[in-house]
Amino acid sequence: MDAGNSHNVVLKSDGTVWTWGQNKKGQLGDGTLSSSKVPVKAKGLSDVVMAAAGSEHTVALKKDGTVWCWGSNFLGQLGDGSRDNKNVPVKVKGIEGVKAVAAGGKHTVALKKDGTVWCWGDGQVGQLGNGMAGSDKCSTKPVKVEGLSDITAIDAGCDFFFNHTVALRKDGTVWTWGWNEYGALGDGTTTKRTKPVQVKGIKDVKAIAAGFYHTVAVKTDGTVWAWGYNAVGQLGTGGTTNKLAPQQVYDNTVFPITGVVSVAAGAGHTVALKSDGTMLAWGHNRFGQVGDGTTVQKNCPAAVKGISGVTGVSAGEAYTLALRKDGTVWCWGWNEKGELGAAAAGNSEDVVIPQKINGVNSAGECFAGSCFSEPGAGFTVLKKDGTVWSWGKENMSPEQLPDMKDTTFISSDLHTLVLKTDGTVWAWGEYGDGQLGDGSMQEDTGPNQLDSGFIKKRRIKVSGLTGVTSISVGSFHSVALKKDGTVWTWGENGDGQLGDGTTADRSKPVKVAGLRDVTAVAAEGRHTMALTKEGTVWTWGWNKYYQLGDGTNINRTKPVKVSGLKDVKAISSGEGHSLALKKDGTIWAWGGNFDGQAGDGTDHNKKSSPVKVKGLSGVKAVVACPNNNFALISDGTLWAWGDNECGQLGDGTKEDRDTPVKVKGLTGVISFDGTYNSSIAVKNDGSVWCWGNNKYGQMGHGTALQIETPVQFPDLKLFK
Repeated sequence: MDAGNSHNVVLKSDGTVWTWGQNKKGQLGDGTLSSSKVPVKAKGLSDVVMAAAGSEHTVALKKDGTVWCWGSNFLGQLGDGSRDNKNVPVKVKGIEGVKAVAAGGKHTVALKKDGTVWCWGDGQVGQLGNGMAGSDKCSTKPVKVEGLSDITAIDAGCDFFFNHTVALRKDGTVWTWGWNEYGALGDGTTTKRTKPVQVKGIKDVKAIAAGFYHTVAVKTDGTVWAWGYNAVGQLGTGGTTNKLAPQQVYDNTVFPITGVVSVAAGAGHTVALKSDGTMLAWGHNRFGQVGDGTTVQKNCPAAVKGISGVTGVSAGEAYTLALRKDGTVWCWGWNEKGELGAAAAGNSEDVVIPQKINGVNSAGECFAGSCFSEPGAGFTVLKKDGTVWSWGKENMSPEQLPDMKDTTFISSDLHTLVLKTDGTVWAWGEYGDGQLGDGSMQEDTGPNQLDSGFIKKRRIKVSGLTGVTSISVGSFHSVALKKDGTVWTWGENGDGQLGDGTTADRSKPVKVAGLRDVTAVAAEGRHTMALTKEGTVWTWGWNKYYQLGDGTNINRTKPVKVSGLKDVKAISSGEGHSLALKKDGTIWAWGGNFDGQAGDGTDHNKKSSPVKVKGLSGVKAVVACPNNNFALISDGTLWAWGDNECGQLGDGTKEDRDTPVKVKGLTGVISFDGTYNSSIAVKNDGSVWCWGNNKYGQMGHGTALQIETPVQFPDLKLFK
């Protein structure tokens, strides 16, 4: 049994695998993309001995030592040599003799019988452990973790972008690698590691678990130790201060908890199974995931109510699963997407005490797994006076960014660019691929306390750029348009997204070849767009989903003209799709269409050339978010379509839309934007409105519940 982001996997005693919950990427493995509140059987699998759930993928280990995966494969986490999603299990290439598996946010881990560890999938922050990091360091096939031997157990962290990996050696020491901003690696630093490092000050460990940004270990004496992120009490230390090295977990801060045999870690909560079959839990509890009958945060362990005879535990993002010795599976916590099966009355309400999952009996084993955290956990706005303000995960109230006056434009993803009135560009954020444009690509290991690993918190000036009129950022690259109509790019270039005819990363701006008279630029993901004054659109970079619009799916290192488009006045780029607004007020879309991004009434079929978005006219402006879109109509209303998993379309539902729907309750809109799963708009009175993912309370209303229609952010106006 294992809990993922919003799906679960159970291994039955007959060796078959059963799944339920969200199935958008095929992670249930039943050959469909239909979500299910009741367990469904993964196709074609037998003799399975272990299974694990990642954020949107699932992994199974068979008795013969082979590994099988299914679901999302965007970064190669299925290990079959491709990046295509699979809704039925496929065999991982090039690895056998495996005895254990674990699934991270977008990477997978395998422990072989010889004690070596192998990883595949996302390697952007070093979580593969092969000495490399960066957006081009992902692997679609298993790679060996460097410098590890005699490993007996593994686990993988749960964040969607910034994962860490944990391994337990036969000698009782713990080794970690990957993302470390909050100390999840336990080596006394916040430095990202691309190779394993030993956790400080702990030995005689018998069990491990990796959570969101924290890690937990059980020692042979039955005590529990935890380290890393602690904002909601998930370390069980009685407080909420992050810890860079292991800390012992105490009951009410007085007596250490003992008798623990295993642990599981979710996004912000931790669960411990005791030898007597009872359970303790602590940390984030807004959805009842602690299981003590309340929704009050617990900074110290609390007894899980109403369940006994437990033999295994697993923690999802904000819910918990338990396996009893009678083979039944019990659940509690967040139930938004049917994660808890049909256990709760109404089948959609959060559950604060354990409930039995119907249709699951004779479950065989339980495995600690991973969960998920969406990017886009905050917002940045530009006030009329040219100052920049930001809020989100780490600061719930807007804070003015220092030294950022006279700003005219902002573009932000995992890194941020700011265009100032003097035509210079300033940057901060992730820089491992050169995307800040200051000449730096190597990890900062010096004594600068403002920076952490590959993250620059200082605002730095982009080298050699003046006369800039517009900017845009992709996942790991940056784009600037100068007033002379030339385009300049820098950062990651593995798919040709810089447009300089190469695939070499650049840490300083380079001129895009063969473009002139450009009036607008756009970037998202790993492709780039440019609009010329004659109304034609040019694209380059990654083209797997036909997002370049040239009729092929071949990556391009130089600009190519989009087929059949003219009289275009605005462009916008999604992660795997593209938009163009024509002078006649119609919108045209092409590329990936998995969630209805094309807006033509279809989904799950890629568009190799532009198609007209249905039902819209008189459009003034468009924005393509990673997987959904917005259009502003001349009457001041906002319309949306595409992915709606977190309510980011603002129509009061969480249903994907393949044609535009009106955002509820918003008029007088003058500016708007969106992240992966949250949205923001500014009205003509200067008020700011937000909706969608609210995991960190970034909507400003004292709750972490997702918000499906716009709400006004309190006490913030960009102008009067």
